[in-house]
Amino acid sequence: MTFSDSKRCIKLFLTAAVMLSASSSFAKEAGLMKLPTTREGNYAVAQKFAHCGGHFEFAAILARRNEMNDAATAFEDQARGWKLPGMFFLAEAMSDDRATETEKTFDALVYAKVSQLKALHEVDPSSSANDAIKEYNENCLPLLPTQKKMVELFRRG
Repeated sequence: MTFSDSKRCIKLFLTAAVMLSASSSFAKEAGLMKLPTTREGNYAVAQKFAHCGGHFEFAAILARRNEMNDAATAFEDQARGWKLPGMFFLAEAMSDDRATETEKTFDALVYAKVSQLKALHEVDPSSSANDAIKEYNENCLPLLPTQKKMVELFRRG
């Protein structure tokens, strides 16, 4: 992977992050997702949230490699915004005897996504960023209103 490939990927992720921060009007217009009612449904949603956070963790890694520390911090903050709601769904999916492992399990799901994105980036840096953004837009943007609302509710206590 060349330095210019990494810079290009970071620019694409930064563009996506700017689009997300401007999406509050999208969140107001879109309805919240229907909450799952089964353990399997909660796990599936938790996995989606972990993958969404994984996209930002990957962007943070690329930014740090290129000494773009402010961008990396912003990406890490975005990843944390997916973690708390995701852990809520995961806790609902786990049995009582495994509930204490929620964070560890969620982090493993994020790590799996980051590993996948890293591998794709190593194979083809030029198209991996476009593919990752397309995947994020398809899988994560529909969850964004729910994610934002949950974070807002958690902040209120």
